[in-house]
Amino acid sequence: MIGEENRVLPEVKGPAPTVTEDSQSIAVQGADFRIVFSKRAGLLTEGVFRGRKVLEGGPFLNLGSVVLPPWWPTSIRHSATANEAVINLAGVYMARRGETERVKAE
Repeated sequence: MIGEENRVLPEVKGPAPTVTEDSQSIAVQGADFRIVFSKRAGLLTEGVFRGRKVLEGGPFLNLGSVVLPPWWPTSIRHSATANEAVINLAGVYMARRGETERVKAE
């Protein structure tokens, strides 16, 4: 935007957090955090930072006064490089246009 400060995110430095998977969830764990995603809901179920719960669910799309139908996940995948873990969540709002969320953890 014109007149706004241009912020640059820091480079990914690694090492990549550990990703574990079971029949119900995918968990990403680093030195001082843990994030858990539900495979059934296609959403985050818990985020812990330095032993303290900081997230309890989501992300949820908020369009103000527009009420969206329920979110239905179509896929949840994970991958990792030497420096980062990537969780890809995809789904639809009750047969409407597909939406995709991509979460990276360093």
